[in-house]
Amino acid sequence: MFETVINNIKQNLTFMLAIPFILLGTGLYRAWIEILFISPHFDFATSAVEGFNVHDISMALTLLICAALAKMFSPLFKKKYAYILCTLCALISSILKLSILFIDYSSSQLVIVDVLSNIGGGFSTALLLLLWAELFSTLPPLKVAIAYTLSFLLGYALVHGLILLSFLGQVIFTILLPLVSLTMVYKSFTNIASDDLPPERYESFPFPWKPVLMMMLFAFAYGLREQAMYQNIGPMSSLGLLLICSFVILMLVILPDTHASLKFLRYVLPGIAVIAIVGSFFSSDFYFSNIFLNISFNAFNIFIMLIFANIAYRYGVSALWLFGIERGIRALTMVGSRYFSELVLTNSTINQTFQTINPIIVTILLIAFSYLVINQQAKKDDWGLISSKKVITDPHMLERARIAALVDDASETYQLTPRQTEVFELLIKGKSINEIQTILVIAKGTAKAHLSNIYQKVGVSSKEELLAKFNPTQ
Repeated sequence: MFETVINNIKQNLTFMLAIPFILLGTGLYRAWIEILFISPHFDFATSAVEGFNVHDISMALTLLICAALAKMFSPLFKKKYAYILCTLCALISSILKLSILFIDYSSSQLVIVDVLSNIGGGFSTALLLLLWAELFSTLPPLKVAIAYTLSFLLGYALVHGLILLSFLGQVIFTILLPLVSLTMVYKSFTNIASDDLPPERYESFPFPWKPVLMMMLFAFAYGLREQAMYQNIGPMSSLGLLLICSFVILMLVILPDTHASLKFLRYVLPGIAVIAIVGSFFSSDFYFSNIFLNISFNAFNIFIMLIFANIAYRYGVSALWLFGIERGIRALTMVGSRYFSELVLTNSTINQTFQTINPIIVTILLIAFSYLVINQQAKKDDWGLISSKKVITDPHMLERARIAALVDDASETYQLTPRQTEVFELLIKGKSINEIQTILVIAKGTAKAHLSNIYQKVGVSSKEELLAKFNPTQ
């Protein structure tokens, strides 16, 4: 028993260490957002909260426009102009914002420069977010969760490592962050097999009201508490991020197989998010309240990424459309929540009443959020997008959904480890041992060892028997 646990831990660690570094690029642009637009790493002499609202509104509008025009823009990763626009806007935004440190603007000029910087920053953030969302929609859910969580830890290290550089080094480093992230996502797409790339043909689906409503309930509840944050620290530099991400990685190392890991991510993470945000009410100290809120925020982020990336991966739903809606509405919800809190705080009479009922409002919102999560988890993973009336006509999308469902079922039934699940999926797709070795960047001997373990668990002795057993041509 003990030996089996140790072997599972070793296999899980090997699987994590094999995650390509370029898949962690979301951490770079998130660090860039925090350094320039949220937390006062530089003294910009402007309102971080008000500026970030402009950034979020710009980002939300860009995301929602892209979602509305998804038939025209999808898949975004093939549009060269997306990379060019993102590069130019990120550069201009960074230069404008950092110019405040070098140029003595008048008060009116300062406002204009800051607004333009935040608008450009929001636009480039939206494009980066959508490109990374499209990339994650091509990967198995567990791999997405690990890469996304590790990218948070990378962002945390980058934000805190900024102080090790000289002032000029910090400026140059900050400018390069979104550009390197863009390069990483571009390079990552070149490493994806053509069969696994986002579908060329756009297929329309019903509006994802269930996951969007779930997200809005949590986002508004969180936004009502958010005024306690961003005074001296942001979401990428808080100890809360380090704690929740380290806990997630630790659990994914310990858990025995892919099914157990995904159950943890789908059931435990939203629970942690709810408990942590409630816990912030019971901490009178700002520092600990901030930690609770950041644990909640980042647990929620990982959970939402897993849910939406899995829908796109399994059913071929356009990630541009799906994430454009989700992130756009989430950003507007949180901006609205911030403005509501600010309006209340400026009125002393209302503020006193609000501080009394705020925990009640947040609790009601979180109960509704929890109900939706628990109610949905017992059902299919499509969150109502794939209705019985919906007919998917694209053969590639049909086959992709069928294989994803088959792999999920086999992984649970035969208790395959994360790496074995990946190898099994590639086998079902008809990949040879040499192709599996290349795609997963593993030695041929390692690939053969995984094949042997899979055959043993499934009860076959060859690839032909495996394919015959799961009948992939049906």
